[in-house]
Amino acid sequence: MTVALGATAARSLTGKTVTISRAREAPLTLADGGGCWVTVHPSFLPRIPEEDHRREERTRSRRRPQAHSGASRRTCPLGR
Repeated sequence: MTVALGATAARSLTGKTVTISRAREAPLTLADGGGCWVTVHPSFLPRIPEEDHRREERTRSRRRPQAHSGASRRTCPLGR
């Protein structure tokens, strides 16, 4: 299992532009068959100006990934 911390990391692993809000719903399946969870980069959290939004994002980033069946994974080939 791989964890991509931020959109840049996700893009380097998938070869595609990744929207974190959509990608964090379920793990991506990489070209090698491994799973990849996408979440915000930790440096993003202190830069959120609204305290309630910052708290919400911190809570989301601390959640453990839920087990998903293989059917719910989305495939992303490595763009190399």
